[in-house]
Amino acid sequence: QYLPDCEIWLTEFGWETSIYDTPFSALEVGSFSREEVQAQRIVREYLLLSSTGIDRAAQYMLRNAENNGRTQHSSSGFTTIKGEWYPKPSWYYVYTMKNTLKGMFFVGEQASMNANVNIYKYQNASADTTVYALWCPTSNDVFVDDYQLSLPNAPKSAQLVEMVVGETEGKASELNILRNTVKVDVSERPIFVVTTSSTNSASIIAKMESSFSLYPNYTSNMIGIEVSTESKNIETEVTIINPIGKTVMTTKSDLAVFQVDVSKLVSGIYYARIKNGRQTEVHKFIKY
Repeated sequence: QYLPDCEIWLTEFGWETSIYDTPFSALEVGSFSREEVQAQRIVREYLLLSSTGIDRAAQYMLRNAENNGRTQHSSSGFTTIKGEWYPKPSWYYVYTMKNTLKGMFFVGEQASMNANVNIYKYQNASADTTVYALWCPTSNDVFVDDYQLSLPNAPKSAQLVEMVVGETEGKASELNILRNTVKVDVSERPIFVVTTSSTNSASIIAKMESSFSLYPNYTSNMIGIEVSTESKNIETEVTIINPIGKTVMTTKSDLAVFQVDVSKLVSGIYYARIKNGRQTEVHKFIKY
């Protein structure tokens, strides 16, 4: 209303996992651990922010300052402390949300007819793919089993994408569409239902699958490479390429999780070409 030509950014929201007595403490809920609750709440916050028109949002913070610290915000990271970089559930959950909603735009909230279920709707530019994000907006271990999600666009195929630890693309499975509805179990951990006008449902799942993860994508010294289960026990080659296409370094490893030292690179944008057997992917990162 007042600054229509200016972007609005929100920074430094998050939840910590080692302190019990701050407004930002993620506490155990039912069978959910503190790190699980942190992951759920960060994803829910990103979804809520997407509905407000905010242009960018940045969670606080990438890594823990202390894994078991007593300082406020010290355990709010997606990963453990610098040097360890062990991903917490929030790393995988936010990555899954990011990958699932890539290229999508928030188009509105869909009435759920159930006070315990929130539904946000996203579409791509061509409107041939719609993603529904569903979760219980509670914090007391609420579950809604066999919820019937209405699909008013009458899609040809639908897949459920669940956030799971160890997977940056989530766990995808096909859903049976009956009279333009699908049944899903909803909890305080958000899920995504990806629908398309195409009958080739396998193409959606294939698009979501990835053989490698790179983290962090904004670093001053090290990047971590994680190889999927299907690509383990095969030597992985990582080639770092600068923006003009020149190879600046190459390294190899036969480990499933390993680090690459990029501290000697000049600041800028780089691309990591990761090759393992027949699998090749390119991931972007920023060296500062």
